[in-house]
Amino acid sequence: MSLPVVAIVGRPNVGKSSLFNWLAGRRISIVDPTAGVTRDRVGATVQVGDRYCELVDTGGMGIQDHDNLTEDVERQIRFAIESASVVIFLVDVRDGVVPLDEVVAERLRRANKPVVFAANKADDPKHETG
Repeated sequence: MSLPVVAIVGRPNVGKSSLFNWLAGRRISIVDPTAGVTRDRVGATVQVGDRYCELVDTGGMGIQDHDNLTEDVERQIRFAIESASVVIFLVDVRDGVVPLDEVVAERLRRANKPVVFAANKADDPKHETG
């Protein structure tokens, strides 16, 4: 029996790899402020309570790669979404909703998969609600 797949998707630089590493409990994906560092799918088996799943990190949707790998990155994202039992749609709370977030949301609507919406980078005191 295969493990359920949880794919983390979003536009570039919202913290997908950081979230992936945190959930995996170790540094597996490269984390860098430069957009486009993650180009392939990166996976790890993680335990959630008494269950296990395959967690998948993806490159940023809509990235324009200077090495002409944009189509390859998009193909890997498509495969991750198609394989997923559930998708985590990650956004950067500091930026609010930007047009590329709307593009990602539309792709996920068409994918017809359960989606968990998550806002990242809220660890700034100005985001506290008191």
